[in-house]
Amino acid sequence: MLSERNILVELRNVGETLIVPDPRAALIALALRYLNTLKQHKELACIMLREFRSQPEVGSQFHALREEHIQFIASFFQESLRAGQYEPMKDVQAIARMFLYNIIVIGIIEDATDPLHFVENMVDILLCRLVKIV
Repeated sequence: MLSERNILVELRNVGETLIVPDPRAALIALALRYLNTLKQHKELACIMLREFRSQPEVGSQFHALREEHIQFIASFFQESLRAGQYEPMKDVQAIARMFLYNIIVIGIIEDATDPLHFVENMVDILLCRLVKIV
């Protein structure tokens, strides 16, 4: 069931159209798309969060999916940095991990009805060291 309904397939298609030279705008757009997609698949996400600790098979699939999402977010972010001619960041994997964990919390656990303000603040914090190459 987890592999059949992997939302990463939907998000990869979206990610290809979202690469813009403004990493902030790109991450906000990706976060909102993630939240929308999570809302559409909330039941599956809740099942995974509930079962991954007690079911070893679900746990290993959950961890593999999490790492796939982190890699996707990191590469998406790197492409946005390159498009905007920003200085490369050393900790892109950490930013991608924090991005994903915050999206899971706001999208599934808190179920925010209007998350834009939270998303904008989260992205600003994650990008606080971003420097444009001149």
